[in-house]
Amino acid sequence: TVVDPVFAKPLDSNLLHKLLLTHDKIVTIEEHSVVGGLGESINHFLMKNGLTNAHVLNAGIPQRFVGHGSYGDLIQELRLSPEQITERIMEEFALSTLKTKSKAKSVGTDA
Repeated sequence: TVVDPVFAKPLDSNLLHKLLLTHDKIVTIEEHSVVGGLGESINHFLMKNGLTNAHVLNAGIPQRFVGHGSYGDLIQELRLSPEQITERIMEEFALSTLKTKSKAKSVGTDA
């Protein structure tokens, strides 16, 4: 399931609770700092609500100095290209292959 929130904050806690009934893996992808972003909000939500069954991978810009460069070079350096994100997901969740469906389910949120 792909969730594309309109806003990172406030977090749509009702939607997240609903999704956690059927999902135990969460991947957040952001082209900005993971500190203060959607991933951190989700991590805080999980801890605050004692939801320990979810395995989370937050992909984004780490809290460290990132040098100058072209968009493509920086995305590669930060492991944020589609191929690198796929690789990171497979490594993090110990997957040998990714399951794909012909029609991906997408959930939007207004919160």
